[in-house]
Amino acid sequence: MAVLSAYLPDIPQKEIDIIEAYIGGFTEEQLRAFVASYRGQRKDAATALWMALVLGWFGGHYFYLGNTGRGWLYALTLGFFLVGNLVDLFRVHQLTVDANAGIARHLVGQMRRLG
Repeated sequence: MAVLSAYLPDIPQKEIDIIEAYIGGFTEEQLRAFVASYRGQRKDAATALWMALVLGWFGGHYFYLGNTGRGWLYALTLGFFLVGNLVDLFRVHQLTVDANAGIARHLVGQMRRLG
């Protein structure tokens, strides 16, 4: 869907591909509404990386990405005794893609329920 790339030119292609799988059958109006909501809720990988670097042992990047359960687990165990945080520094991009896919899935579900 070339139209989605026009609405979200700064989004990586991998993320566009994931979103396109969810928005099949959307009208132009629904697509515009989705993009407006998605832009406001989308998580940035650079911000997540900074959160992992600065507050990772307290789960800051997980709180930012919306995974509060894992955030609390990291806060209580100091990022799985710092080992989990070190691993997450290499996984932060994929964690962000997964969080954004969840946001897109949630928005699409809401829009389909509302009609």
